[in-house]
Amino acid sequence: MPPVRSGALTAGMHLPSTSRRRIDAVALALLLLVLCWVIDLRILGQPLLAEGRPLFDNPHLLRSLLLALAAGTLVWGFAVPDQAAGASGDWPRTPASATWPGPGRLLLAALMIDLLFVALFLISPQYYYKAGREDRPIEDASAMLLFASAALMALSAWRLHRAKRQHGAWLVRGAVALAVAFLLIGMEEISWGQRIFGIRSPEVFLEHNLQRETNLHNFVTDEAENAYYLGAFLLLTAWPFFVPRIPALARQPMFAFFTASEPLMVAAALSAAFSYDLWNVSFTQFAFFCTVFILLATAWRRRHSNRSLARWALLMAMICVATQAAHLAFGYRTVRLWDVSEYKEFLVPFFLAAYAVEILQRSGGGPESRAV
Repeated sequence: MPPVRSGALTAGMHLPSTSRRRIDAVALALLLLVLCWVIDLRILGQPLLAEGRPLFDNPHLLRSLLLALAAGTLVWGFAVPDQAAGASGDWPRTPASATWPGPGRLLLAALMIDLLFVALFLISPQYYYKAGREDRPIEDASAMLLFASAALMALSAWRLHRAKRQHGAWLVRGAVALAVAFLLIGMEEISWGQRIFGIRSPEVFLEHNLQRETNLHNFVTDEAENAYYLGAFLLLTAWPFFVPRIPALARQPMFAFFTASEPLMVAAALSAAFSYDLWNVSFTQFAFFCTVFILLATAWRRRHSNRSLARWALLMAMICVATQAAHLAFGYRTVRLWDVSEYKEFLVPFFLAAYAVEILQRSGGGPESRAV
């Protein structure tokens, strides 16, 4: 019987080191998340979506530490590149940046908006409250951005249908699904035009809707709000980081086409730092810590291949931490407990609109993109 070479035996028995590391990272992150949920339900006696003023007693601090460890472990598992990414060790690239009027300007605009909102929050909580009230500039702009995103996605679907490109049917379906989702969220935001047209809410809405408005999300306000923010995090931050590093997904044209560019991922990270009444929710903290670690990982890996993006990622990581720290330290000064979330509700549609512009350009419309 010929001798069996140890290398061949090892290769047959074990997964590649990169895959094994990623599986270990996902498993450990899930274990830490489950432990946090056990702390919520058994030790703290609070529901998983418990909202309110941030708490910093020992159990909550331990829980935050575990969530940070879970996020760091998960990002670390995918931050180290697969050998298939090339000898340079650089990450697989996300689709070409197509952010009009340019990735650099988008990043600068996001930074300026963040600094403006935080300055207003610190200097005048009263005006911060007034600007974020119902039918005031922040909420109106949020709805308009969602409608604009829906229109851009619908136009993308139409262009993709006309182009008859390979895998075009699936791309059209994806664009239509996003257009419908953005439209529905926008209509929910304005209560389907109730206040615009002065329509009285039906009895069932008056009795069971939290704000007595003609919309669906206020029947399950906490669940709908957390699902919206988690969905935005997955689309704009987690997807463009993780999907290109999972070969089975990265090779799928639909996944690649709808992956946000890295500059948009870096800019959209700022929306994760606008949490006060939602801070006690484990999903909120996990998304925040993941965002910060993703920015740091991007800065480290792009330090040679794209120094400009690396500097922006490092800056945004620091701004994210500073912004969230300011909200946690001074959120007690706000007029309403959820005032900070109103500004998050603006930032998410702002970045969704930027994402819709990217998709429009990839479908064959919009101005040409420029490198960072």
